[in-house]
Amino acid sequence: PVDGIENAVIKQAIEELVKHHDILRAVYRNNVLEILPIAESRLFDFYEFDFSNESDKQLAVHNKCTEIQGSIDLENGPLVKIAVYELGETKQMMFCIHHLAVDGVSWRILAEDFDTAAGQIKAGEQVSLPEKTVSFIEWSKKLKEYGSKLGDADKDYWKKVNAEISEGKIAGNHEEESTGFAVAEFSKETTEHLLTKSSNAYGAKIDEVLIAALARAVGRITGQKKLAIKLEGHGREELHESVLTDRTVGWFTNIYAVSVDVGNDNDSSIISAKDSLRSVPSNGMGYGFTEHEEVPDICFNYLGDFSGSKTSFFGGYSTGADVSAENKLPDKIVMNGSITDGALAFSIMSNDKCFGKNFIDKLAREFTECVNEIACYISNNTKNEATSSDMTADFFDDEDISFINSLLD
Repeated sequence: PVDGIENAVIKQAIEELVKHHDILRAVYRNNVLEILPIAESRLFDFYEFDFSNESDKQLAVHNKCTEIQGSIDLENGPLVKIAVYELGETKQMMFCIHHLAVDGVSWRILAEDFDTAAGQIKAGEQVSLPEKTVSFIEWSKKLKEYGSKLGDADKDYWKKVNAEISEGKIAGNHEEESTGFAVAEFSKETTEHLLTKSSNAYGAKIDEVLIAALARAVGRITGQKKLAIKLEGHGREELHESVLTDRTVGWFTNIYAVSVDVGNDNDSSIISAKDSLRSVPSNGMGYGFTEHEEVPDICFNYLGDFSGSKTSFFGGYSTGADVSAENKLPDKIVMNGSITDGALAFSIMSNDKCFGKNFIDKLAREFTECVNEIACYISNNTKNEATSSDMTADFFDDEDISFINSLLD
């Protein structure tokens, strides 16, 4: 929503953002990402529509947004499209950027910068945005260097994970005539428990608790003992050299695989998820530099908490179809979740008929039930015991080390 902001202010604020963040001026030519100078870039397209008298405003916005998304020209640009909709009771802005140029962290940066720029313009001030960190191009060069220097320990770890993936594929035949789509929604109370009480269970984090619930949900459906999951990390990790990316817009996302035990109870489920995730070296940065014979059936992506921003990227109106019908995603099942206005929700979609509508519906129900069960458990119990992933050098003090040494003498 952009109620109370004049269109001219919106347009000027977006122009400042595109000039400030160089990746927003990118084009994709001959399989190479190229960033254009300001003078050579079309910067962004800006559209204004008055749908105040439309009988079905939701449908009108959805259809127009789909049309705009489909008009992005990767070779010539721009990759940024802005549409402002007058809808009578509200004014909404579609802020569309091709995924090649942004990730989840980038949207937070852009939301903050839009709020800052619009506020300064409305106040008659010169726009002054926070300093950028390393350029996306420079980071890309450092990432390539990191891959070339990947150590044997990392390579051996990913070889071991690759061997475990086949055991964690979803068991059974779930093929149907059509693919499935479902949404798992959670109350604000459950969401609050997950955000504030997850650490009550062995110091776990919310994403570890959610993965524990997912493993239990699949186990209840299929009876399997392990689940392989493809995860998306933010990718803004420490490389072989220190590189600051806090204020850099771009697509940094890295993917990697984990194998999680399907626990029979809340404790074993949480411990397995926590220790599996924390054993991953460098948060998965080396995965893409090694070969993989098998890939998990499920891609799980918890995007975080988007509550509290003045500029919400979830305004109650559809932004249209963001993936072409001809563009087949590689993952058989995709789960994307985030917290908006204090409530957690996950979309669950199959891209392959081997996991049909009935299976996706069942997965959504079981996942919802397992998350609610674990949220209730962590809100009423505190487990302070350390688990194997806590047993690092920093965990032990000098007295502990002396005691261990005495046992070995």
